[in-house]
Amino acid sequence: MSNQTIFISYAHANSEEVLEIIKKLTDAGISVWYDAFIKPGSDWDESIENAIKNADVVLVFLSKAANDSKNVKQEYSFAIDQQKTIIPIFLELVEAPFRLRLNQSFYFTENKNLAVQNLILRLQSPDGIYKAKQASALSKFVTKAKESVRYVVGVLVLFLVVVIYIVFFTGNTTADDSTQTTTQESTADNDWQTVTSEDTEAAYYEYIINHGVSDEHFEAALDSINLFLTYEGYVEYRNQNDEFSFYRAVFFEDNQYFVSEDYKKPEVGDLLVANKSKNVYNIVDGQYVTLHDEIISIDQIVRVVEVLKYEDSAALWLKVAYSK
Repeated sequence: MSNQTIFISYAHANSEEVLEIIKKLTDAGISVWYDAFIKPGSDWDESIENAIKNADVVLVFLSKAANDSKNVKQEYSFAIDQQKTIIPIFLELVEAPFRLRLNQSFYFTENKNLAVQNLILRLQSPDGIYKAKQASALSKFVTKAKESVRYVVGVLVLFLVVVIYIVFFTGNTTADDSTQTTTQESTADNDWQTVTSEDTEAAYYEYIINHGVSDEHFEAALDSINLFLTYEGYVEYRNQNDEFSFYRAVFFEDNQYFVSEDYKKPEVGDLLVANKSKNVYNIVDGQYVTLHDEIISIDQIVRVVEVLKYEDSAALWLKVAYSK
């Protein structure tokens, strides 16, 4: 994300707090744009519109003042229409605007330092961003439906024709399959609500294992796991005797995700699961030095940050992100 631009949408009543966060983002090498960049004499609306069009990500800082701000509403509505990546940031415990409720959010209402760290991790990770396509699609559907009563009637008629066809021509098998699919979707949604309420990396990982990579919540579950992995260190993936300490649990190959117990050479971004306890090391003067009391436990999840292979050695070391 280092070459991408982040547009900041906020209410001026929250300027002091937002500017502190902006400073931490820029200190981390993240490029941001907010209304202070508008040149004197420039058209305000045109400047905002162009900035959103050129942005890759839009951060919307939510508060009571922001929810009451017409400018903030116009900015995130335009960003949705442009199908931009949108991340709501809660400065206060307020109700999320309807058009942003499908988006993954960050809460700065308690541990702000941790929230900033997680936000930076999200912005720096290409797999850590969610687009507002679902919200945008819903908005466009509603708009088109309002444009013409005939369109709505036509859709209803087509729906009735499909229902009649299913009932009278395809038999009970199709109906049973439809019912089964609906039940599976309902079960997944219920499980997802339970997992998000529990909000632990183990719960998200179990959801992925149970529901697979084709589930609509897979990306959200994967990204949620990454948010817990805020510490980094070095671990031995394979020793000189060709014994493995981890297996690849979630990995990306040939443009698709896989979930299985795999012992191939890991790649950056893979999620690994430890099959034995391993010490965590740091590198000091080219030597691995054990970090005091830092241990990856059996069944603990880590994410690959870097793969290190040395010549004339069967051992394979990884730099990983992990949680304590």
